[in-house]
Amino acid sequence: MYYKGISDFFYVDLTEVSLDSDTVVQISKWIYLDNIKPKPDGLYGGPLLGGKDNDKIIFLETPSIDNYKANIFDTTLEQWEINKDVVGEPKGYHSLFASWTSDEKTGLAYLFDLFSNRMVIFDPVNLAFVNNSVSST
Repeated sequence: MYYKGISDFFYVDLTEVSLDSDTVVQISKWIYLDNIKPKPDGLYGGPLLGGKDNDKIIFLETPSIDNYKANIFDTTLEQWEINKDVVGEPKGYHSLFASWTSDEKTGLAYLFDLFSNRMVIFDPVNLAFVNNSVSST
C-alpha cells in the first residue's frame, strides 16, 4: 500500500498483514519515500503499481520533448529508478493526474481519460503504452 499526500509519501508492505482483523502496522514498518536518495525532482500524476511482482510504484511524466519518462520506486530494493524511457504514447489529450487501476491478472494498468473518452492502457513491466485506441464512442 502506498500513500502520496502533499507533505507525506510512504509505502507499507501489507503482504503478511491480515486485513480481516484490526492489526496495527507500526510506524517503524512505514518506508518514507521522500527520504530515499537519489529521488526524482518532482513526482507528478497519480502513481500506478507494476513490475513483474507488482512491486514497483510508477510515476509517468508527460513528455518534455517527444517521449514519456517514468520514475519508479522498487519496493523490493527500496530504491528509485529515475527517468526511465517509456515506449509509445497515448493518443489524444489525457491527464496522468487521474487514478490508475492495475489488473493483477494481466499486469496491465488502466486509466479512463474523461477529456478524450478513451481508455489508456499501460504495460508497467515493459514500460509501454500498449493500446491507445480504445474509445467509449
